[in-house]
Amino acid sequence: MAIHFKKTLLVLLAAASLAGCKKQDASVAGEVVLNHHDMLITQGPQVDEEIRLFQIANPGIKIKKTTIAGERYPDLFALAQKSGESPDTFVVPGRPTFPELVANGWLLPLNGFEDYKDFEKQFPPNCFVEGVNVIKGKTYSVAQNVNIPFLQLWINTKVFRDAGLVTASGAIKEPKTLDEVLAFSRQIKKSSNGTIFGLGYSGKHDPLSWFFWMNQFSGFPQEAFGLNYKTGKYEFAKHESVKIIANTLLTMRKEGLVLPQAASVDDETARVLFAQGKYGMLVNGSWVINGWKQTNPEFKDYTVVPLPLVGVDKIKGYFYYGPGGASVGISPLSKHPKEAWLWFKWQQSKEASLRWVKSGNGPSIYKEFNTPENLNSDAMARVVAMVKLGRIGPQPGIRNPDTALVKIPNVKPDEAGILEGYLTGQITDLQAALVDLDARKQAAFEQAVEDAKKAGAKVSTADWVFSDWDMSKDYVNKRR
Repeated sequence: MAIHFKKTLLVLLAAASLAGCKKQDASVAGEVVLNHHDMLITQGPQVDEEIRLFQIANPGIKIKKTTIAGERYPDLFALAQKSGESPDTFVVPGRPTFPELVANGWLLPLNGFEDYKDFEKQFPPNCFVEGVNVIKGKTYSVAQNVNIPFLQLWINTKVFRDAGLVTASGAIKEPKTLDEVLAFSRQIKKSSNGTIFGLGYSGKHDPLSWFFWMNQFSGFPQEAFGLNYKTGKYEFAKHESVKIIANTLLTMRKEGLVLPQAASVDDETARVLFAQGKYGMLVNGSWVINGWKQTNPEFKDYTVVPLPLVGVDKIKGYFYYGPGGASVGISPLSKHPKEAWLWFKWQQSKEASLRWVKSGNGPSIYKEFNTPENLNSDAMARVVAMVKLGRIGPQPGIRNPDTALVKIPNVKPDEAGILEGYLTGQITDLQAALVDLDARKQAAFEQAVEDAKKAGAKVSTADWVFSDWDMSKDYVNKRR
C-alpha cells in the first residue's frame, strides 16, 4: 500500500538525515543549508509552502526538511542530540518534557538575538511564561496554536445515517458518553450485518493511552502522565472511570465492534479506512482534516464531537493546559544560528500563522485569525469551539522552576500497555495491575525527586501537590 511505503520512506529518510547531518549542514556555493526536522505529516504541505515562500524571501538560505513518523520522532530526536548531530531547527518533541530539554542543553535561548524584544512584542499576553517556555529568565520557544482539547471523537456521518443513528429532525445523533459509543457501535454492526464496525484506531501510534484523556472530562484530576495533581499521587487504581474504559473496550472487542486490524494499522491507514466507511467512530486530532484532503479528497461525510464522558452524564473536568507553550526550537549546535533565527521567526510570524489557519491546520495563537471565514470547514469550526472545554491547570514548573531538574522516567508496562494486556487477555486482574502501575510510577517519581535533590535542586514531592485546585476553574499558578 502506498501509505505504508510513504511511512517507511519517511523513517529511512530520517535515519539517513541523522547519520549525515554534519555533511548536509555545510554551505554550498555560498548558500546556507538549514536542516529542519518535524513530525508533521498531514500538515506537511503547508510546511513545504512556508519553506518555498521563505526561500524566495531569503535566496541565500535553503531549508532541508525531514519529516519523521510521529511515534518515532522523540526517540530519533534524542538520538540526534546525543550524537551531536542535531538539526538546526526542529519541532519540539512531546518528550522529554520541555524543562528537561532545556536542562539537557538541547535548546538555544532566543534572548541573545538582537531583535528578540521586538519579536516578543508581537504576541498576545501570557505567551512567554517562566517554568513553561521560559526557564530561569531565558526564552526557548513559543506556542503556535491556541489550546484546544488535543483529541476529539470523529464521526462518519454516512455510516451513522445508514445505521439509522439520526434524530427525528434528521440530524446525526452525537454520542456524549462511552455508554452511547457502545450502543451506537452495536447498532452500526447490526444494521450492516457485521460488515461495518463501530470504532477504529491506529494501534501503531499508541492510541490506547489516548482513551485515558476521557478521564479528564469525567473528573479524574490527572496530568498527562497520570499524576493526580490534587494529591501528588498516581491513582489509576482508585478511579472507576479507568476500569469503565477498559471494560467497555473489552466488551467492544469481544462483540466484534472494533475494527479487527486496529491494533496493527498506523495513523494514516486508520484515517483512510475511516474515510472508506469501514467503521463509524475514530479518536483522533484535528490534523485528520488535512489528512483526508491528501488521501481521500472526496471524503466529506464526517463531523466531530468532544471525547465522550465516562461514568458520568455531565462534564466534571476539562482539558488542562498551561499558559505559554512551545512549537519550534533552535539547536545550540547550529553552525548558522542567525539564519536559523530568521527561519524560526518566519514560522512564528502572523502572516505564516494566518496561512496555517486558512489551510485547515488548526487555530492560531492569534485569536483574531480564528474566524469562520478563515477556518474553511464546519468540522474545524467545531474543533475551535471546543476551546470552552479547556482550563489552565496546575504547573509545577511555574511554582518551582527547579522541578525542571527532576527527570521522571517512563515505566513499562505503562497504562497503555496494561490496557492492551487486558484487552488481549494477557492480564486478567485489572485492579491488581493498576495497583502495581501506581506503585511503580510513584516509586519512579519519588526516586527522580531524590536524585534531583542530591544534584542540588531545591525540590520535594510537595511541588506536585495542588490541593486547592478547583477543576472547574483556571488555576492561578504562582511562584513559591
